[in-house]
Amino acid sequence: MRPQHLLITILLFSMITGCKNPGCDPANMNVPMSLEGKWQVVQDSISNSMLRTSAITTNYIGTAGDYFDFRNDSVCYTKEGNVYDTLAYRLVSSKSIVLQKFGLIVNGTVEPSILSRTPTTANITTQNILSPGGTIFREVKLKR
Repeated sequence: MRPQHLLITILLFSMITGCKNPGCDPANMNVPMSLEGKWQVVQDSISNSMLRTSAITTNYIGTAGDYFDFRNDSVCYTKEGNVYDTLAYRLVSSKSIVLQKFGLIVNGTVEPSILSRTPTTANITTQNILSPGGTIFREVKLKR
């Protein structure tokens, strides 16, 4: 077999058998990049992207006991300071998550947030929400 045919065969095989599940990391072929487990809160901020002089509306810096605990039953338990909450979540893809009470709700449906993660960090950023002062978005930074 010529080298070109071998390369094409390998590429086609990789595409066919590659990452098919939501939350799957293409770099690790079918190894799910699950959010399950407890993540420590690094920062939880609400920012206004149009007002440059006061971009941060709120900025919570996490403490050692703060967490987002993603469970396998699609429930996330959170603790920030002395505030506890329970959120429903659903991974839409490896780069998108629907998290209850996060972001814009259109016709009763929560808009997906952008998810970026590594094995030790996760960032969840909401879609922009229009307001009189500009567009507002929430970003939560987590680490293991």
